[in-house]
Amino acid sequence: PQLVAALLLVDTAMLVLIESLVGSTYDNLASRVRRMPGEERFHADFAEGRVREMTDFERGIEDLRVQVDRLLPEMLCWFGPPGEPGVGILKEKSLISADNEEMRQSFLSRIGPLLTNVGIDVAVSRRDSGEGWEYADLPWDRWNGLQRRLTTAPAS
Repeated sequence: PQLVAALLLVDTAMLVLIESLVGSTYDNLASRVRRMPGEERFHADFAEGRVREMTDFERGIEDLRVQVDRLLPEMLCWFGPPGEPGVGILKEKSLISADNEEMRQSFLSRIGPLLTNVGIDVAVSRRDSGEGWEYADLPWDRWNGLQRRLTTAPAS
């Protein structure tokens, strides 16, 4: 279950980031990442298959839910806090095509339907307007922007 959760969440987050770099005005970067979304989509299909296979095991979905619940807040934070200055500048200069929240929403639009479909109730839901996803408050007090990860204790 840990591996399947990581395959789904981490690979999907990487695909979202890579897709935001494809049209970069930095030609060296754009040319290097152009083929990567196709390769990452293969990983996404593989992860989806493993998620669906978890339904075949007696405790498969429950075990997977535990791991998704553990990893999802960190992955949602991984895109960075809304309005993060560095990401804003990268988008302003067209080095990336999406800001933190746009990437987070793209990520949720990819994992949310699959997890719901297999019976994993995660703490995200479609907004009433149908435009985007709502999620619980994220643990920004434990966010380390330099390491792009959550720490075990609140940041000082």
